[in-house]
Amino acid sequence: MGTSKSKLKKKRYFTIMLIPHSQKKINQFKIPIWALACIITLFTVITCSLVYFAVDFKAAKEDLDRLKHVETVNQVQAKKIADLIEKTRNMESKIADIELLDRQVRELVGLESDEEKEIQLQDYHSPISMQPEFSLAMIPRGGVSRGQVSRLYESNMDLLEMLDKDLTMLDQIVEMKEEGLAQLQVEVSDQLKYLAAKPDRLPVNGRITSKYGYRSSPFGAGRREFHDGIDIAAAHGTYIRAAGDGRVIFSGWVPGYGRMVSISHGYGYVSHYAHNSVNLVKVGQTVKKGDRVARVGTSGRSTGPHVHFMIDQNGKRINPQNVLK
Repeated sequence: MGTSKSKLKKKRYFTIMLIPHSQKKINQFKIPIWALACIITLFTVITCSLVYFAVDFKAAKEDLDRLKHVETVNQVQAKKIADLIEKTRNMESKIADIELLDRQVRELVGLESDEEKEIQLQDYHSPISMQPEFSLAMIPRGGVSRGQVSRLYESNMDLLEMLDKDLTMLDQIVEMKEEGLAQLQVEVSDQLKYLAAKPDRLPVNGRITSKYGYRSSPFGAGRREFHDGIDIAAAHGTYIRAAGDGRVIFSGWVPGYGRMVSISHGYGYVSHYAHNSVNLVKVGQTVKKGDRVARVGTSGRSTGPHVHFMIDQNGKRINPQNVLK
């Protein structure tokens, strides 16, 4: 019985018949069931393998495309960072130029430097300035790994964070410098007004023949008297010019001084010009430094043509040479 079953199993097979159009012999192919099963199994394995590799290839291609995109983004990001770093350094350079200009302007007009603000600026150190030079050459060429892209991304983010802090600080410094420049403009304007008003110009070009202080009297031998100004010799009729901007507060005759002009310059200064041959200005008239106010003469108590030049500061007569340039 077992032998007959074994024979039946051996006889199980598929028959493939090829029937031609002509009257030729029909071809038959017998394929055992086990061989057909092997063929189907092999076909299934090959098909699944192809599908698996196709899916994996597609995923790998998409991953590679994403990797290339991230690399491109990093390169674009790196270029923007490089541009921002350059702009930051340019801004720092401009701030330094503004500070230098600030100091030069203050020195030019005789103003003191704002040391408090300068100290604040000196204490500031840009984190970008302390970083090594950044450029696109730092981006690897010829492809990068995922780990490299990740490290580049993190590095770029760190730089962006530093740039944000740096630009915030620079913005505060610029705002402070703008306020400082606005204040400097006011201070310079006031200082220029002061310098224009200060009676520091000689009223005539000439030789100083008598200085401020005690001297031997030119009107009596052996006598000493206090000379409250300086005498500047000049030819009779020479124009006497205002020593500074101001307003005429006196123009007339004073015993001993003869014809005299007095000008109030503000800031506590008043200048006087005496022994004039003629006064050229009236009370209330505004004059500028260098304007003609009188002519040299010998009016009053005088030994020859000259200008007796006096300066008061805060109501007290002082040595004009302490004010003159």
